[in-house]
Amino acid sequence: MLLPEFPPQMFERLPDEPFHYGDFPDLSAGVGYFRDLMGMEDWKERREAAAWRFYRSLVGEQDDPSGEGRFYGLDDLFGWYLFLGEALTDHLQNYEVFYGCRVVPVLAAIGRNLELIPLIKGFEQRAKRLIARERSQPNGGLFEMLVALAYARDGAKVAFKPEEPGHAKTYDLDVEVHGTSWAVECKRLGVQSRHLVDRIEDESIRL
Repeated sequence: MLLPEFPPQMFERLPDEPFHYGDFPDLSAGVGYFRDLMGMEDWKERREAAAWRFYRSLVGEQDDPSGEGRFYGLDDLFGWYLFLGEALTDHLQNYEVFYGCRVVPVLAAIGRNLELIPLIKGFEQRAKRLIARERSQPNGGLFEMLVALAYARDGAKVAFKPEEPGHAKTYDLDVEVHGTSWAVECKRLGVQSRHLVDRIEDESIRL
């Protein structure tokens, strides 16, 4: 049975504790970008919720109606991703390696390219949408961000297509390369809500 509350250092690295897998500055930068947009108070609540779900699942105190043995909640899948990204460097005792190895390269790729974000019109708005109302289905938004960063890294002018409420869905990105404009629709292959697709990982590696 779990204790009624977490210990004070639950989400901290002890003063003399080494970085077991390195300090990984790209990952920290990516996590920090989303954490800053979210706000620390909101993040602390979502981080604690992810941790309770994780540990209750491990000790058999968390019901999983799906019957698939999930130890994360689909209502805030993005919070689980960010929890894993932060855990790898800041509180390793909470890191889950099997899911974490799929999430960490994506967050690190975004962190590695932070200097490009101000050049991409609408990137921050897209990130805020992902953090809030798309928190239960973050894979599509993360993939779009990686594609936008890949184009920007190659010197293209990139902008997210603004949402138009009440209208049919349009494409995702406006991209201009050497004077030629392209409408880019991001498609993912074989995705399920509980997994990041391999193509996202491929994009993060190229970044």
